[in-house]
Amino acid sequence: VPPPARESRRQSAKRQQIEDNLAAANREPLPSSLNTATFQTAWAEWCDHRSELARLHPQKRWTPRAARNTLAECKSHGADKAEKAIRSAIANGWQGLVWERHAEPRGSRGPQEGARPRYPAYQVATATLGLSPEDISTF
Repeated sequence: VPPPARESRRQSAKRQQIEDNLAAANREPLPSSLNTATFQTAWAEWCDHRSELARLHPQKRWTPRAARNTLAECKSHGADKAEKAIRSAIANGWQGLVWERHAEPRGSRGPQEGARPRYPAYQVATATLGLSPEDISTF
């Protein structure tokens, strides 16, 4: 029985180029700071995810340059944070990594003793504690 006509067709040059890019991107070497077992697993899953996206939507390219840039971002954020970003992106079907979701909340400067809001009414109220009404009017 001959194979179906569709399977016997050769891939077009463009499709072959996409597959070559995907294979080259998936072979990008990991920086030494990211060379942990958990990150390697996450990176392999990320490469598979991006390859699937690129096959479904050719405009969502996954090239060696894109892989190098993504690895550079991961290196700057650290292996643990990068792994969390990769897992989150795969779970949500994203084509890029989102770092803000794994950062400290905005305005967070860590634990501080006596931290106060910075609005003027609060500052005036605390500055006038213990003063009499006459002293406050001259304040």
